[in-house]
Amino acid sequence: MKPFFSLLTFLVFSNVVFGQNYSLSTLVNTDTMNMFAIYKNPTDPSSILVLENGDWTNSGPEYNIFSADLAGNYSPIISTIFGDLKTLPIEFDGKFYFAAETQSLGVELIAFDGTTASVIDVEIGAIGSTPYSLKVENGLLYFSAIKAGKHQIFSFSNGTGLNQITNEDGSEGLIFISKIDTNLFYSKYEINGLIELKRLTNSGSSSVIRSSNFNISGIYASWPSIVKVGSRFLIFEDFRDLILRNSRVLGTNDFVTIDTLIDENNLPIQFEEKFEIINGHIFAKLHHHYYEYNGSNFSQFYPSLTNGLIDLFYFENAYYGLAINNEGEPDKIFKFDGGVATELYSSRHLHLLLLNDHDAYFSDLNSDSTMQSGIVRLSYDQIDTIPVSLKGLHSPIQNTALMWDNKLTFLYSNNLLIENTDIIQLDGLLSINTKEKDSFKLFPNPVKEDKQLFLYTQIDGHLECFNTIGQKVKSQDIFIGNNTVDLSGFASGTYILKLNGHTFKQIIE
Repeated sequence: MKPFFSLLTFLVFSNVVFGQNYSLSTLVNTDTMNMFAIYKNPTDPSSILVLENGDWTNSGPEYNIFSADLAGNYSPIISTIFGDLKTLPIEFDGKFYFAAETQSLGVELIAFDGTTASVIDVEIGAIGSTPYSLKVENGLLYFSAIKAGKHQIFSFSNGTGLNQITNEDGSEGLIFISKIDTNLFYSKYEINGLIELKRLTNSGSSSVIRSSNFNISGIYASWPSIVKVGSRFLIFEDFRDLILRNSRVLGTNDFVTIDTLIDENNLPIQFEEKFEIINGHIFAKLHHHYYEYNGSNFSQFYPSLTNGLIDLFYFENAYYGLAINNEGEPDKIFKFDGGVATELYSSRHLHLLLLNDHDAYFSDLNSDSTMQSGIVRLSYDQIDTIPVSLKGLHSPIQNTALMWDNKLTFLYSNNLLIENTDIIQLDGLLSINTKEKDSFKLFPNPVKEDKQLFLYTQIDGHLECFNTIGQKVKSQDIFIGNNTVDLSGFASGTYILKLNGHTFKQIIE
């Protein structure tokens, strides 16, 4: 008879190694560059693309683009096709797209793969179409541009080419919002202060859904996002004047009857408000709160939480969030599971840097200039705090961190004005010894209640088991070879197993 271990399929879990000796290095150290965004190079994995603040002109900000390699060399990208960037790059179909100065065509749309660039000429023969408001949705790149002296919305892809969508008159600005089924939604701003939310169908019929006149009411309106659930459309609406801001979520089936589902009065300066799809559920992110949609209405996510949530994400079968401080309290990282909000970590100023499948990285900024700041990693409900011997970390806006060459690569500034920015790399986060990884095998996962867990190891050790609130519920010595772990009496749920510095997640059904 074969040993029972050979009859079972081994399931090898990803090990999370805590307490490692992390290696911090400065990849690019300069006192002359004001870097604020980094991107992977689509065609050259040995380099990254770096965006730097340039001059401010009458037409808005300008950006310079650089390249940095693994040796720390950095240099401006000199192109015969484009010069200063006028918009931030947006990734689409393996390339970056942005508006930039050209040699002779004025400001046009540029496609750039990290090595070569090409111009997408919106109006052949004209000097510049000034593209703006780039957005990717449903396999197309949408943007606004000026053609024949009028603002219009266009779509582009390598397969369909360039297509003009709108035929507007009198517009000072068009902003693409969303394309849903046969409906295209956009906002229109006129010089007389009239602001409209418009709907355009494939048949060419156009209608105004909402409007406001800033010159008359003093209220500026915008509609950052629209989604559809079943036959219902959900519309984010933002009204503001010079003092107050009112944000709401609207619901409609026919664009005639429009219901207010959420209504909040906020202060002028807020975090980005939008719809987010998290674990297949629709959430509305408003003033420091998330609201979950149940198919007909929204309800606040964990209303008992006294802190306001500024980030919510999902991995490893649970929701996690970053809560902003209240009246001098520290920022906090929470886990939300089974109706319970469990605080995992707190510090003065936390910002979400990067989110992977089961890892979240935060900058831990200490406002005391004499104290170290650091990096915080959340992985499998465990917190790894990594001091980085820096006196400040650049608070991320977008694209300020990425994984490059198996290292967390992020932007650092010695103050919050993004001056004298450096590129920092933190090594050791993903360095798992292959031999050690293969030396632990746990199965089955998930395991049924009142069943045994089997563990194979090539070294002796000590196993500890914790529930989701951090209570140790079991411990036992483990020996070389095959071991069994008795789980009888354990309630169904998620447990964390620690063995010789390695952490595993185990589910009991």
